Amino acid sequence: MNLRVCLSLVVAALAGCRAAQHRPPAVRWLDPTARFGLSSELSAHAPIGLRSMPHLTQDVAVRQDGAVVIIDPDHRWLVTPEEVLRRAFSWARVPLRGQRAVYQVELSAFELQRLASGPSARVACTVTKRGSDAAASAEVEVVMPAADATIAALTDAMGKAAQELVARVIARTRRR
Repeated sequence: MNLRVCLSLVVAALAGCRAAQHRPPAVRWLDPTARFGLSSELSAHAPIGLRSMPHLTQDVAVRQDGAVVIIDPDHRWLVTPEEVLRRAFSWARVPLRGQRAVYQVELSAFELQRLASGPSARVACTVTKRGSDAAASAEVEVVMPAADATIAALTDAMGKAAQELVARVIARTRRR
């Protein structure tokens, strides 16, 4: 082999090594509200207030088997979980009222699940009527199965879970 062939082989090998280096993925921002649709039904309901527990941030919590919850280092929510619920209430045409609310909704869980039973999204809250004791509050939880374990399918399931949670809260607070 001549020197030119040897040099081209060395350059090709070095280029292959450089291309094979693992680069950390950029943080991807996830928006579970992207596919929300407007509710066609307007119903009379008592005024609702919304808040979330302080640990619910834009970090994506992932529950794995054995009740282990980790924070996904590669993904973050585009907005906070509380804002996702605010948007879900808005798309359901339910205005939120702060201090004047008859019912207070406290978001307590907003997590993706990669369990042996299958991938899903889980959203939970506590609904309390103003002036009632804690015993009168109700837990509302939605676990929405994902089509597969990809982050896109789990994000879509989270959006559906948020909308279903809002529908259940509205049904619970509807004026009779």
